[in-house]
Amino acid sequence: MNETSKYSVNVTHETFETIVLLAPPEQVVIVDFWAPWCGPCKTLGPLLEKVAADYAGKVLIAKINVDENQELAAAFRIQSIPALKVFQNGELIADRVGAMPESQIRQLIDAALPGPSGGLLEEAQALLENGNISEAETMVKKLMEEDSSNPEVLLAMAEIHCKKGDFEAAAELAQRIEEGTPEYDLAKAFLDRHWFLERCQANGGKETCEAAVQKDENDLDALFNWGCCLAADGDFETALQTLLSIVSKNKNYKDGLAKETMVRIFGIIGQRSEISDRYRQKLSLLLY
Repeated sequence: MNETSKYSVNVTHETFETIVLLAPPEQVVIVDFWAPWCGPCKTLGPLLEKVAADYAGKVLIAKINVDENQELAAAFRIQSIPALKVFQNGELIADRVGAMPESQIRQLIDAALPGPSGGLLEEAQALLENGNISEAETMVKKLMEEDSSNPEVLLAMAEIHCKKGDFEAAAELAQRIEEGTPEYDLAKAFLDRHWFLERCQANGGKETCEAAVQKDENDLDALFNWGCCLAADGDFETALQTLLSIVSKNKNYKDGLAKETMVRIFGIIGQRSEISDRYRQKLSLLLY
């Protein structure tokens, strides 16, 4: 075995089991099938090593030269290179063929890495759901100290800040989650949902906005504020119904704000969800 870098090693048939299958359970091993004559391999190899270094020992790149290790290449049915096989705790959990950008490599690694140690994140989320914000925050802060870039931890801390009413801090954390990570869509949905929270709070909160609608059901501003409160509270269907009623009364309300806000909700609940499909159709009927 020859060391190529701190987090990358050359692997042969003789060392495959020790390095790949018997790696520590907390470590992800990416087996890189390559050859000296492969152009894309020359680009992907150094990029893999660069990304692995950022994970400080949690990721190991196991490089297999297919020309020198044809038995291993045949065992894994390698027909095109570069080819990646991802192992965790001795099991093959993912594979990819061809070159890929850094963001996709990180996404592949993040999906394979075990969650935060000791299940602290899951415990913190359970505490948060039960209203124990202070205890949940203490746990998540510990996780932030261990890995301040973990997107799951960033989302958890963002939710805690939001529960405490610090929307600016919550948004700052969610914005740190990079595009290409598995949590990116969740972070975007989080930011959109808390866009509604900010607007609800800015107009006096849920009770105040509801009272304004009860006072005058034709007050479009009151309806819009109430719709934002409903969305912030997770009642997306009623929020869509409320916003749709604004469009039915005034298609161009504030330069299409009601329509744009409905589209924002579609993004939160899923563009192709049953509710999104239904209200998108209703919106189209009103507009066109």
